[in-house]
Amino acid sequence: MIVLADLSNFSFAQDGKKIKTQKIAAGKIERYFARRENDAKFSGAVLAARNGSLIFKKGFGMANFEFSIPNSPRTRFRIGSVTKPLTAIAVMMLQEKGRLNVEDGICKYLSASSCPDEWRDVKIRHLLTHTSGIPDLFGAMDAVPVEKTAEEIDRVIAGIKNRQLKARPGEVYAYSNFGYCLLGYIIEKASGKLYAELLDDYIFKPLQMNGTLYDDPRPLIKDRAEGYIRRSGQIYNDKLTDPAGYSAGGLLSSVEDLLVLNDALNSGRLLSRESLDRMFTPFKNEYGFGWKITADKNGRVFNHTGETHGFSSHIAYYPKEKIFIVVLSNIENEDARNTASDIAGIIFDQNP
Repeated sequence: MIVLADLSNFSFAQDGKKIKTQKIAAGKIERYFARRENDAKFSGAVLAARNGSLIFKKGFGMANFEFSIPNSPRTRFRIGSVTKPLTAIAVMMLQEKGRLNVEDGICKYLSASSCPDEWRDVKIRHLLTHTSGIPDLFGAMDAVPVEKTAEEIDRVIAGIKNRQLKARPGEVYAYSNFGYCLLGYIIEKASGKLYAELLDDYIFKPLQMNGTLYDDPRPLIKDRAEGYIRRSGQIYNDKLTDPAGYSAGGLLSSVEDLLVLNDALNSGRLLSRESLDRMFTPFKNEYGFGWKITADKNGRVFNHTGETHGFSSHIAYYPKEKIFIVVLSNIENEDARNTASDIAGIIFDQNP
């Protein structure tokens, strides 16, 4: 079943031609996924909206294949590196509250005994833009409960033998999960709250994002999808064994909640225009503060991809047209970014 919002909420509601094109786009998106039934079946949830009003949302496949539990728009998926935009938002919120500044050196927040002298020139903004020059030490981190992650980061830093930077801060883009874990550490030190608690207090509770939380594998979490991987056309279990994604990739969310976040962010409910402009300004390799700022045939787009054990995700927002698309899949090797691009192409082709 195609889920359509009441299109009378569109600012162009009196223009029958434009309303009709939204309905046509929804039908074409539905047929796009129907065609994929004959290829590699999509498992996950999808949402597309324009100016906050729904064009399409639907779940496909199974949240749990073994128990035949279907996916829905409320299913909670691990979003992987789509966590990074939320980490960046939290940093900017703390800056607006005067708790930190993106021009601060990171050693101001790391334990005095663990911050290498070679890292003294690294600023928070370098972590945000993946230009710190710090080696990506994410693989050296053991899987620990989220409340122990700061201690684990201290342990990893203390054990580094070669503390030299790979490049001078700000000079070279090198995508770094460890850099975003350091941001979570800094968030905790600057706020006095655990990373998961701060996001809950600053973002999830105020926006009533009730389906978004840290993906702790210990408690029972309603509507949490299982993760899978596809090999030779077959679906296999890909059990989550690493809960240490932290501020680089540790969140669960739903397509409905991510629409709420996008609307709040771009309407100025979370951050000032000055902070938004800073966050959405690309530095190197089209990366700003937690977001890729790219352009495709449809125009300028703020976006991010996430890939982690058993899951793949992509969010995209076209600011000029106010079109938002999110694809969350519980198949690890699903090309969520390409799926989102296909949906965007359908919607833009239907623009009058």
